[in-house]
Amino acid sequence: MKKNKKIRISIAAALIAVAAIVGIWFSQPAYTLTMDVNPSIEIVSNRLDKVVEVNPINSDAREMLRDFKIKNRNLKGTIEDLADLMVLKGYISGGKDNLVMITVSDNAISKESVEKLNNAIVAYLENKQIEATVFNQAVDKKYKDSKTGKDLIAEKISGLDDDADYSRLLNMTLKELIEYAEDRNISSEKLFSRIVGTKPSKETVKEAVKDYKEFIGIEKAKEIALKLVDGNGEIVKFKLDDVYDDDDDNPEYEIEIAADGYEYEIEIDAYTGEVLGVDKDEIDE
Repeated sequence: MKKNKKIRISIAAALIAVAAIVGIWFSQPAYTLTMDVNPSIEIVSNRLDKVVEVNPINSDAREMLRDFKIKNRNLKGTIEDLADLMVLKGYISGGKDNLVMITVSDNAISKESVEKLNNAIVAYLENKQIEATVFNQAVDKKYKDSKTGKDLIAEKISGLDDDADYSRLLNMTLKELIEYAEDRNISSEKLFSRIVGTKPSKETVKEAVKDYKEFIGIEKAKEIALKLVDGNGEIVKFKLDDVYDDDDDNPEYEIEIAADGYEYEIEIDAYTGEVLGVDKDEIDE
């Protein structure tokens, strides 16, 4: 009897030890990604997509993050908080060509996770009626450490253009680097692995990258929705759902319209403009 009890205690202790080891393994830093606008920021996450650290890489980021505290350990939440801070500080704003670049190490994070981050950034900004284009690049980890994503793009361009002045490229903004590459017929697909957004920096970017995906935009989504009620309704709610936590394939515009005593809930594919669903309910007086 005592022997069986000892065995049970040993098994329980072993299970607790295994659970502790697994818990530590999942909570440890697993990968880093760099978010470049002009401030360049390193985000360190664990295998549960919980943010462990947020570190500045350049002087603009050090100034911007001076009083920044991680409020939401969720990766998507942290990305949105950083985007919000960039809007507040004027690095991202309406009426200009906003470019955001996400740099990750090869195989460090799944393509699906990167796609969700892309959608989260674009959807968050579009809900604030700010247009943005998100660029992705995947690089070997040994080249990524301690460098901004913009610096890595400068290195790529320098390697593809024998006449390029590397020191000059390092002082360019991301937009200037993209325009420099286009002027020298350097294909965007040689620089970026993915581009997602509401508006490309130039039409040639859209044409150069086969995997480019462009949102139809707020006005087009509203136009499609209003046509479903013969153009006579009033939009009472509008949201771009980035589907970060859903199983749907694409982001969706969720639109509510009041028309002729009825409320319509309409879902529209953000990439294709396809109407995914329409619910109609009578408005209670």
